[in-house]
Amino acid sequence: MTIDWYWQGQKYKLDNPFWLRSDPENRPGSTARIEVYFGNVEYLAVRPLLEGMNIRRASEDERQLIFDQYGIEPDTDYVFILNDGPPLSFVVSGEPAWREAVRAADAPSLFEYAGPWPPGPEVRWGFVN
Repeated sequence: MTIDWYWQGQKYKLDNPFWLRSDPENRPGSTARIEVYFGNVEYLAVRPLLEGMNIRRASEDERQLIFDQYGIEPDTDYVFILNDGPPLSFVVSGEPAWREAVRAADAPSLFEYAGPWPPGPEVRWGFVN
């Protein structure tokens, strides 16, 4: 699925899936990079700059608010809030996966790992649940 959106007169495309990647240079004292993968994206509303990365499942009240405001079908359990506070940033997708490892900001994605699975102890990983 490809999502088209327009911002300041320019057309942008978002191919399913959607990734978020932290910049370790913006976190004093840390060299770890965190990436979050969202597959099967149905809808997203994300601020262009997120301070930190806190992802959680939406509460029932938040899901209902999103469904009412955006006209999204209310039968999904896969609505994830990205950082709290207005404006609300959220993704409707499959269960997100995350990976964390010491990597430079411009190094290849942690999700492009071509070796054996699971990776070695230098990569931490899991799912947002």
